[in-house]
Amino acid sequence: MLILVHLQLIACSAHAADVIWSMKNAPYYISEDNAQSVTAQAIDDARRHFTDPAHTDDNLTLLYPSGTYNFTGKPETNLQAVLIANFQPGTTGKLIVKGEGFATTTLVIHNNQSERNGRSTSQAGFVVRRSSRIELRDFHLTVSHQTVSQGTVRGVGVGYVDLEIHKGFPTPLQLESDRANAPFGRYLRKYSYAFDPADPRIVQENNDQVRWASSQLAPNGTNSRLLLSKRAFVSGFAVGDLVAIKSRHGKDLYRFVDCSHITLDGIKFTRKTRGAFINCPYTTVTNIVIGREVIGGQTACLASPEGGPQFQSSVGGKPTGTRVIGLNVDGCTIVGTGDDCLGLFEQDGNVSGNIFQDSFARGVYDFSPGPGLANLTAQNEFVRCMHLVEEN
Repeated sequence: MLILVHLQLIACSAHAADVIWSMKNAPYYISEDNAQSVTAQAIDDARRHFTDPAHTDDNLTLLYPSGTYNFTGKPETNLQAVLIANFQPGTTGKLIVKGEGFATTTLVIHNNQSERNGRSTSQAGFVVRRSSRIELRDFHLTVSHQTVSQGTVRGVGVGYVDLEIHKGFPTPLQLESDRANAPFGRYLRKYSYAFDPADPRIVQENNDQVRWASSQLAPNGTNSRLLLSKRAFVSGFAVGDLVAIKSRHGKDLYRFVDCSHITLDGIKFTRKTRGAFINCPYTTVTNIVIGREVIGGQTACLASPEGGPQFQSSVGGKPTGTRVIGLNVDGCTIVGTGDDCLGLFEQDGNVSGNIFQDSFARGVYDFSPGPGLANLTAQNEFVRCMHLVEEN
């Protein structure tokens, strides 16, 4: 009865309100393992809330209190964890999906790197289409299974590299078990713990990416043998080198398509880090952290096999030739990505005050930038990675 009275009071209000629905309270009662169904119910309820003329300009928050919430879904249906489509609050209203800080609220997307009936069981994360005024903030977003590996070189030969995989890391065979990932994005590069055991750095000299195709047990029955894409190629790795392994891994952690006025703020990403904003003007990404985990007692070289946020103007995967306006990326720290820390494709706006560090690829890839994004080097900190600008 208290909840009904509360909603009635808000409905009688003549002005927009700040409304908070705790996912742990009635009618939701979220637990560790029912996050997907409870979140879907809350989004449906929020849609009905905004259709009421008295509530169109409310700021409605779905609050995830401190805790860990698993979005497991049904693997055989290959679902996204959260779907928001055709969601349009009023001209000043917002739907806010919020935790109590990335140190205390963790949302876990399912990615068990296997197949069922020939289909990948990995989930997409947040999928948002044709919607506006959506905010995600103040939580840790990750996936259920580890996505990166690394090892010490124990042998080099024509068409192969033998690696002793470090304690706690998955084998290359485990990384390639889901055919949805094959054969893309499989590369090796050198890193070093020489300067700081808690902060591995990418080696900058003589360290081109080496592409691998598949793996098997090495002849000693313990190490992993990575078979290179060029079977007659001998890599420049030496015995004892530390090598990070990446392999493209499942679906996007978040994906916004044909949206506007989207905000991501105060979110930490681990294990999977790539997300896409496609045709999304007035997007704000602030204070996000992409970080590496401690695995088997040591800081991993890579945070994930993927890059960070990508901002695109495209139809059918092809650039439109028209820049997306209103981008703002500020105060972010992006470390150890397996691809570009930031991908900008036909964008204009502001990218400043960010740190891009030790990327497997580039710090920022900037294709056909607008006037505001033509030179980002002075406005951001690039640590052992570069800003690459390409014009049409």
